[in-house]
Amino acid sequence: STCSQLGYMFFACGISAYSLGVYHLVTHAFFKALLFLGAGSVIHTCYHMQDIKKMGGLFNRLPITYFFMIIGTLALTGIPPLAGYFSKDLILEYAFSLHNFKGNTVYIIGSIGAALTSIYSFRLLYLVFHGKTKISTEKNKLIKEAPKVMLFPLLILAIGALLGGYIFYEIVYDLNFWKGSIFVLEKINYVEDAHHIPFSFRLIPIILVVLSGLFILTCYTKIKNFNNVKNNYFSKITFFLKNKWYFDIVYNYIFVKKFNKLCGYLWKAIDIYTIDGMGPLGITKKIWTSSGYLRRFQNGKVFSYAIIMFLGIIVFASSLFLKF
Repeated sequence: STCSQLGYMFFACGISAYSLGVYHLVTHAFFKALLFLGAGSVIHTCYHMQDIKKMGGLFNRLPITYFFMIIGTLALTGIPPLAGYFSKDLILEYAFSLHNFKGNTVYIIGSIGAALTSIYSFRLLYLVFHGKTKISTEKNKLIKEAPKVMLFPLLILAIGALLGGYIFYEIVYDLNFWKGSIFVLEKINYVEDAHHIPFSFRLIPIILVVLSGLFILTCYTKIKNFNNVKNNYFSKITFFLKNKWYFDIVYNYIFVKKFNKLCGYLWKAIDIYTIDGMGPLGITKKIWTSSGYLRRFQNGKVFSYAIIMFLGIIVFASSLFLKF
């Protein structure tokens, strides 16, 4: 979910709407932190269990956490009038108002991303808080609401998720907010441009979010063993998605392995052989080796010194005869 929200910020910067990107960054901080801390509250109360498929039926045990998670989920998916709606939909609306290929692409991909966000968000809510619990009876009886020291930060963040869109609206409404720290070629009134698009196109992202959320909730509530059905009928698609579109495998094959080979060559040929071998370490090693040979002459034995002196005399005498 963090990647999806970062995508909207990049979208905004890609169409030169930097204020909208920062605006979404600010509002996103509240509801994303709310969801993270809400997840921490669930994990803490469920004895550090982190597999959502092993949970279920926690809304009775954790009603306050459940309430805060709903607020965070609605804000994340962009349901009005929560904070996520103000910043995310403003990016999509402004992109559509550009009436060019780049803007239309951002609007279409962003709307599809909103629908996908709704699917995995409401899936999370259902698997954790609804349905039949998969936690053992003994542990389930001991689960109780998180302490106040954990719930109070959730309350503060929930207020930000509810009102952040109003509170920080001046970031995009006031064109002098940045006071020249963010420079663009021309002053653009993002709000006015975004609100001049047809009303139907302003509704499309919201409709997609609502329909996607209802669709996934209906599947889990009306279709028995929906996970098994999904895995049986869409096994290849599920396997493909669980493997993250094989992106890591392809990226590792194209870039990582070749980069590792290059680094290995540079390490052995440049670092070890050239820099170390011919640099300080190489010189030190050669001096140490040479000193080893010289130590053999300085062995403290008189006959060794006599032989060296005798050989020296022979060499000296030979040089005299060669000279004359």
